[in-house]
Amino acid sequence: MVSSLSPAKQVTPGGTGLGGSGAYPQWSTREDNLFPGPVLEVEGTLIGDADADADGLPDDWERLCFGNLDQGASGDPDGDGFSNRAEWLSGTAPLSASELLRVTPGGTETSPTLEFPVRPNRIYTVERSTDLVQWTPAQGTLTRPTPGRAVWSGLLDPVTPARFLRVSVRAE
Repeated sequence: MVSSLSPAKQVTPGGTGLGGSGAYPQWSTREDNLFPGPVLEVEGTLIGDADADADGLPDDWERLCFGNLDQGASGDPDGDGFSNRAEWLSGTAPLSASELLRVTPGGTETSPTLEFPVRPNRIYTVERSTDLVQWTPAQGTLTRPTPGRAVWSGLLDPVTPARFLRVSVRAE
């Protein structure tokens, strides 16, 4: 919920109609039906699906990040080990080696935790495997203790615990 206050223009008892004294407040809220409520303006960038150069990256994202369509999906201009496609999918900056999807493990073998950054318009799934070939969703709880961070806590089978966990991400 977003709320804010707007200047009121209510008639005060014995006043001139500009509010601020008497029985009426100087500010109105969304629930004030006498006057239109405040307006929320949101600024952002819409990334379309078009890929005119067929390189696996949305053209809008390439223009936003690089200013042109010269980069390919396998490129890694910031040298962080994540391809441009991986950066696009995870919502990280392809020109900043310090911004990447870095998973911090914790907990125990049967009660692991993973902490990682999250971005808007992305779907994150924690997966488990015993052989790095077959991956299945891991059972657990995902919380967001602070903006932009997620913590996954799981409880794995103590007899055959997953030997490997990973975080997969896809764009919505």
